[in-house]
Amino acid sequence: MQDTDRQGTDRQKRLRAVIDLLPLGKRQKALAMESIDSISADEQIDMLALYDRTISHLPAALEAVRRLRGIAPIVQVADPSPSDTEQ
Repeated sequence: MQDTDRQGTDRQKRLRAVIDLLPLGKRQKALAMESIDSISADEQIDMLALYDRTISHLPAALEAVRRLRGIAPIVQVADPSPSDTEQ
């Protein structure tokens, strides 16, 4: 039982850390903090998984934005295909 309590506390700490990273106003942050105390363990796990998936996709999203803005080339060819070099 104590291990389960500790896991719940760890989840809540991670959720609070996530909320601190979000660009929220004081009232929004307070509501988010209040909400994590009232959701189930499964909902907390789902929220953390969603956050982790979102963070893992950020580099690709930032690269897409750079391409759209013309900051980085759209295609970077490491090894041109034989058909490209035969022309």
